[in-house]
Amino acid sequence: MAVTTEDPHQGDSGVALVAPLAGTGQCVVLESEARRTIERYRQLKGDASEAGGQLFGAVTLSDLRVVAASGPYDGDNRGKFEYRSEPGAAQAEIERQFARGLLYLGEWHTHPEEVPVASSRDVATARSLWRCSRLNTNALVMIIAGRAPRAEGLALYRFDAGSLTRVAWQDR
Repeated sequence: MAVTTEDPHQGDSGVALVAPLAGTGQCVVLESEARRTIERYRQLKGDASEAGGQLFGAVTLSDLRVVAASGPYDGDNRGKFEYRSEPGAAQAEIERQFARGLLYLGEWHTHPEEVPVASSRDVATARSLWRCSRLNTNALVMIIAGRAPRAEGLALYRFDAGSLTRVAWQDR
């Protein structure tokens, strides 16, 4: 069921997005609640700061289901072209979500561009998170929200084996 909204930049945010992960037999499913959280922070005004947080959900043989997105937090480092979660707040949220039965799946943040593209800083961050995190998956998920409405403005990346790979959302 699609949720209607007055904001053209939100578009079909009430609809889950699906992206097949090549070679795994799995899909990333971005549930509507998590999607709405991410889209709420798009940098639509020229002076808006980047925002971000963590992604949580469940893993099955067929999918990585992102059901919740947290953040931003007080104390985050936020600027027009940079974002870094406050580590203590991010870790506390990871523990809180784990107590609810949700796994840490990765990170999300915004970019001040129509169709977002991962930066060299994003790649370095993914590499550091991969190295330092205890994951229950074989890949770390990163979603970058740009200004464009709908799925076009939500870039999905998968980090594994040392590389960050863009993953396409499935056409509906």
